[in-house]
Amino acid sequence: MKKLVTVNDVMYFVRGTVSAEVAETSGGTEELKKRYKDVDTVLRNGDTYYFCETVQEAEFIDRK
Repeated sequence: MKKLVTVNDVMYFVRGTVSAEVAETSGGTEELKKRYKDVDTVLRNGDTYYFCETVQEAEFIDRK
């Protein structure tokens, strides 16, 4: 699953999702975060946790 989500003007790349029930019986979100590469944020919507990597902002200048 490849998905980008934006929350409060911050964009995240979703690495995976887990139901809240599974997360609570699997040692919590911190334990599950270790299973996903580059995950630095866990978001929750309803009964689903989204394990996400924050997308870094970059500025650039077009040169001709």
